[in-house]
Amino acid sequence: MLDDFAALRAQAHGKLGLALLPVGGNHPAVLGDWSSGVAWSTIKVPLAIAALRRHSDVSEQVGSAITASDNGAASALWQSLGTPQAAATAVEQVLHEAGDTTTDVADRHNPANADWASDSLAFGSTVWSLSDQVRFASRLPCLPQSASVLALMGKVVAEQSWGLGGFTGARFKGGWGPDDATGAYTERQFGLVRTHSGTLAVAVAALPDSGSFEDATLLVSRAVVVLAEHLGQLSGGTCP
Repeated sequence: MLDDFAALRAQAHGKLGLALLPVGGNHPAVLGDWSSGVAWSTIKVPLAIAALRRHSDVSEQVGSAITASDNGAASALWQSLGTPQAAATAVEQVLHEAGDTTTDVADRHNPANADWASDSLAFGSTVWSLSDQVRFASRLPCLPQSASVLALMGKVVAEQSWGLGGFTGARFKGGWGPDDATGAYTERQFGLVRTHSGTLAVAVAALPDSGSFEDATLLVSRAVVVLAEHLGQLSGGTCP
């Protein structure tokens, strides 16, 4: 797989990264030259878990935020956790439980803007590395109150089901958006796929030279094709 991914990276017009870690594992394999960046909507997964732990009446918003990446629903979940700082702390607690102790969840999209109402999507500007994201994914099935969110990750709407959505039984979440300064799109996905020996956590990201959303999505999908071609050679795992 290493050679095939290296060949794809050499042909790609842009940056591309892929991280793999069996569920229950400790040492992720990280490939490519994209290693860290803005989380975009992938951070909605730990946000959803944090909100469900706090409230019993947010199932509808959680469903929309995970399956359709609905920003309005995710904003409501974020605000249900209190002040921006309190919300960030609640989401970080979920990350910490999953072994990611370094990610700093953003509580302001624009640090110069103290208006809470305009910062209700602050979480999306969190910088989340591929290695930390795949580590989170590898522990996700083992977290308390994660089962309902994982089930929703298997019901992502068809128009957002590229890349990891091609695997039967995959649980995944995507995120994408333009850089504030350049307008260039980054596309990310992370999730869980089945192998012959258990479940494998995957995180993938692409930033094409063109900066277009379509090219970013194409690069992510091509990386997942390489993964699919070698999935039979890769090991998964289970919760400890």
